[in-house]
Amino acid sequence: MYSYEQKLQEVLDKKMRAIIPTILEKNINEFKKRLKIAELLSKRIQIDVADGKFVKNKTIGIKELKKIKSKSKIEYHLMVQNPEKYIDVLSKNADLITVHIEIRNPEKYIDKIAKKGLKVGIAINPKTNPKKLIPVMKKVKKVIVLTVSPGWQGRKFFPPALKKIRVIKKMNKKVIVQVDGGINEKTINLAEKAGADEFVVGSAIVKAENPKKEYEKLKNGA
Repeated sequence: MYSYEQKLQEVLDKKMRAIIPTILEKNINEFKKRLKIAELLSKRIQIDVADGKFVKNKTIGIKELKKIKSKSKIEYHLMVQNPEKYIDVLSKNADLITVHIEIRNPEKYIDKIAKKGLKVGIAINPKTNPKKLIPVMKKVKKVIVLTVSPGWQGRKFFPPALKKIRVIKKMNKKVIVQVDGGINEKTINLAEKAGADEFVVGSAIVKAENPKKEYEKLKNGA
């Protein structure tokens, strides 16, 4: 059975980009609609969770997330101040859980996620110094480099954040670098040239007239 890393390399060898559809919703009905679209497109999806404290906006909460089931593997991106309760609940249907380096004592939660037997990710905001990642780099499978300020989808892409990718790769050559925020047909080329392994896409797919066509276009670089 192939490992996740082998599957990723297989995609890269075929010159296809690894596109991860993402869902960031405060309305459960809209969430379910977007989940169906994401599942049709990819075997791996990302669900963004916001608590209204770490970031200003708030997505669907623990009660709704607890009931979520998907045929696709789920990666949770926790934009929350205190991940404790989220990890306990979401670990039951997650493949990977990501916390932010900017929260208090991120290593505590990284260790907690690992003890649950899950893959661990760490996210870094656009203006945060990548040196903050050094203490945790050997403990994580993936780093999410945010290229927009965390919050609702559709925000403006911040190119200077891409400089972090090379720095992060020097810290850990094996880590998967995922770019998240403002990814579309133009910005994906910038992220790819910077060395990103995966591309999280939200509004560019969801708001497209034909989500599948847009997804394929981004994946194949057409």
